[in-house]
Amino acid sequence: MSFRDCFGSGTEITHIRRKVVPLTKEDSEALLSQNMQLPSMSLAKVQPSILLGCDQAWQFLRQNSSQVELPSGLHVLRTTMGDILAGKLKSPEKILHLSLKDEREEITQWDNYWSLESQIHMVHEEDNPGGDEEDECRWEKFWELESAGIHEFGNPEREEKDRHDKQVWDNFNLTVERRADVYYVKLPWKDDHPQLPDNYAIAIRRLHSVWNSLQKDQNLLQRYDAVSQEQIQMNILEDVTEERPSSKTKKHYLAHQALVTPNKLTTKLRIVFDASAHYKGCPSLNEVLHRGPVILPQLFGILLRFRIGRIGIIANVEKAFLQVRLHESERDFTRCLWLWDYRQPPEPNNIRCLRFTRVAFGLTASPFLLAATTHYHLDTYSSERDLVQVIKNNLYVDNVLLTAENYDEARYKYIKCKEMFNALSINLREFVSNDEKLMQGMIDKDRSADPQPKVLGIRWNSLSDRFQVNCSISTDSHVSKRTVARAVASIYDPLGWLIPLTHKAKRFLQSLWKEGYGWDSTLSASHIQQWHNIIDGISGFEKAIPRVVARGSSNQVIATFADASLEAMAACLYLCDPPSTHLLMARERLPSLRTAMTMPKMELNAVTLATRLTETVVKELRSAIQIKYIYIFSDSEIVLSWVKNHHVAEKSVMVTNRLREIGKIVEHLQSLKYEGYFGYVDSIQNPADCATRGLRKNQFTTHFWWKGPAFLEEPESNWKKKSTTFKIKPESDNQERNVLLAAAGQSDVNEVDRYLITPKQAITLTQTKRILAYALRFIKAITRQVRSKHSNQVISASWWTSPR
Repeated sequence: MSFRDCFGSGTEITHIRRKVVPLTKEDSEALLSQNMQLPSMSLAKVQPSILLGCDQAWQFLRQNSSQVELPSGLHVLRTTMGDILAGKLKSPEKILHLSLKDEREEITQWDNYWSLESQIHMVHEEDNPGGDEEDECRWEKFWELESAGIHEFGNPEREEKDRHDKQVWDNFNLTVERRADVYYVKLPWKDDHPQLPDNYAIAIRRLHSVWNSLQKDQNLLQRYDAVSQEQIQMNILEDVTEERPSSKTKKHYLAHQALVTPNKLTTKLRIVFDASAHYKGCPSLNEVLHRGPVILPQLFGILLRFRIGRIGIIANVEKAFLQVRLHESERDFTRCLWLWDYRQPPEPNNIRCLRFTRVAFGLTASPFLLAATTHYHLDTYSSERDLVQVIKNNLYVDNVLLTAENYDEARYKYIKCKEMFNALSINLREFVSNDEKLMQGMIDKDRSADPQPKVLGIRWNSLSDRFQVNCSISTDSHVSKRTVARAVASIYDPLGWLIPLTHKAKRFLQSLWKEGYGWDSTLSASHIQQWHNIIDGISGFEKAIPRVVARGSSNQVIATFADASLEAMAACLYLCDPPSTHLLMARERLPSLRTAMTMPKMELNAVTLATRLTETVVKELRSAIQIKYIYIFSDSEIVLSWVKNHHVAEKSVMVTNRLREIGKIVEHLQSLKYEGYFGYVDSIQNPADCATRGLRKNQFTTHFWWKGPAFLEEPESNWKKKSTTFKIKPESDNQERNVLLAAAGQSDVNEVDRYLITPKQAITLTQTKRILAYALRFIKAITRQVRSKHSNQVISASWWTSPR
C-alpha cells in the first residue's frame, strides 16, 4: 500500500506476515467447554489483507460480549465477523528478538541496497528466533560488504556518531587497568539503561535445548564439554561460589550453542554465547551496552594494502576475544550454565553455574573492547610508532596482515609483532608468507601447515603469490525468493571483482520483488528455468589473480570508470603504472523499483559512485603508495558537462545534491595535494559497461574488466590526447544553490545569515515561492515535534518581524 505524508513524500508499506499462534491442549478444552469454535487456521505464515487502526477496530467488537481468557494467557474477542485471538502468552520464556536492520520493510528495505541513498534503522520483531537467524546474519554481512566504500561523503549523521563514539573511548581510557602485564576492562554501559533481569529461566531452557541436540551425537557432546573444561582450566570461566563477591540484584546469564567449522585448521568447534536473548518487555545485555566505535579498519582497505609490497605475511591471533580480562565487578553479568557431568541431563543437582573472567565472544561490545585494549597496549611502544600504526591499520579481529619489500624488513616485522603481542599475553600463530627464507627462519609452532590459507575470506596461494578467486552457487530442489536471496547473499566478493558475473543474479532477485512473490512461494516454470540458466553462467568460475599490484612507496595513477544502463549503475577502479594495470575495486547499484529515473540522472549517479569509490581507495592507500594523478572517466557527455559547469538547467534537487557532493570530494582530494581529472571514454572502451549488463563465466575470464582499456597501458601523458579531460573547480568556488536553510542546534537564528533567500540564490519568482514553501513546511514539521517551552530555540519571534 502507498501512503503520502504531510510533505507529499510517498512511502510503500507492505503486508505483514506472522505465524498463527497454535492453541494449546488446555486452550482447546476451554473453548469446547464454552461451546466456542474458532475458524480453522493453518500454522503457516498468513498475510493480512488490511490493518485496522484503534479508532476503527472497536466498531467490530460485540458490545455486549465479554472477553474470554484462555489458560495460555490469550484472549478470545467476540467480533461481528467471528471470534479472534488476541493478547500475549503467559510464558516468561517467550523471547522477543529485536534487531536493528539497515533496511526498511520489504521493497523499501531492498531499495535502500539498490539505491545510493543512506539507509535508516527499524525495529524488527521475530516470532521464531531460530527460524531465519542464519539468513539474517548472512544478509547483514552481505549488505555491509556491498555498501562498503561508497557511503555518502560528509554525512552529518556519521559526524554525530563520531562525537558519541569519542565519549565511549574516553570512558574506556578512564576504566582500563593494567595488572601484572594483563589488562582488565569494564563493560561500556549505556546511560540510564533499564535494569537487567535475572534471566535464569532462559538460560535453563536453552541449556536443555543444547543438551538434547548435542546428545544425539556423543562425539560432538564430548567435544563441547572438552571446550568448556579447557576454558575452566585456563580460568576463562570460573565457578560462581559464595566465596566470590556477587550482588544478588546484578545477575545475568548468557545462553550458548555450538558452532562447528570443520574446514578450519585450528578451532573446529566453538561455543557461541547469545547476549541478545531476553524476556518480552525486558532488555537483553547487548541492548544496554554501547557497541562502541568501530576501531576495526575497513576489511576491503586491509585487502587493498595487502596487495602493495613484494612480500606478504599473515598471522592469526589465538583466541583473541578471550585474552582481555573482565573486571570483577562486571562478571556476574556474564554468567552461564553447564553440567558437572555432561553425560547426564540438566537436572538441578547436575547444573554448574559459571561466569566469565574474560570478555566473552557474543557481546555487542566485544570487538570494541578487544581492539581498544590492543590499541591501548600498542601505544605504549612509543619507539615503534610507524610499525604500531601499520599493525593498527591491518589488524582485523584475529587476523594480522603485513607486507614488506625485502627479507630484512619482513623478518623485523615478524619478530617485533611477536614481541608486542606476547607482552599482551596474546599468541600470534599460523604465520604464512610467500617468502620461503622468512618461513624457514620461523620457529615450528609459529608456522602454518597450510600454504594456501584464506586471507580475510579470499584464498591465497602463497607459493605462486596469487589469489584464487572462484564462484559457485548451489541449486535447491525448491526454488523460491528465499532460496534465490540466500544464494545471492552467499557470494563473497568484498572488493567487487565478480560484479559482472553476479549482476544477472542480483537483477533476477530484484525482478522477483517486482513480480510480488512471497518468500517461500515456488517460482513459475519460466522463472525457475531463468534462474537455472543464471546459475549455469556463474558456477564453476575460477581465476588466479596476482597479489602484488605495486611496490611500496611507488608512484601510481588511479583510473576510475563509471557507467549506467537501465539495469544498474557501476564503477570500477584501476591502479596503473604503465604498462602495468590492475583492477583494485568495484561497486554496483541497481535502480530503484519505486522511482523511475532518466538515463542522464542514472549516469550522474554512476559518476557519484565512482567519485566516492575513488576517495575511499585513496584514503586507504595513501600511506602505502604515492598517487600522482587521479582520473574519473564516463561515457556520458551530458553528465560530464554538468560536472564541468556545475550547473543544470532543470534545477533538480537530486542532481544539484549529487554535483555538490562530487565538488566536495574533489575539493577534499585537492586539499590532500592530489591532482584529479574527469574525462570522456567511449562506451566500447568503458570496462564498467559489463558491470551494468553482466557476463557469463566463459566471457568473464579473459575480459578487459581485469586490466581496463588498452590505453591505460600507455604512458599517462597519452591519456589526455586520446580522451577529453578537464579539472573542475572545488565546491567553494561555485555558486551555492541552497534549497533549505536549517539552523539546527542554534538557539539564536540571528547568528546565521540574515536572509533566508537572497536575490543571487533565486532566479525566478516561482522558484522563490517554492523555496519559501519548503522552508515553511520544514519549520512547521520541526516545531510540531518540539515542546512549546523550547519552541523559541528553533526560530525566534524576531525573525518573522525583522525587515526583509
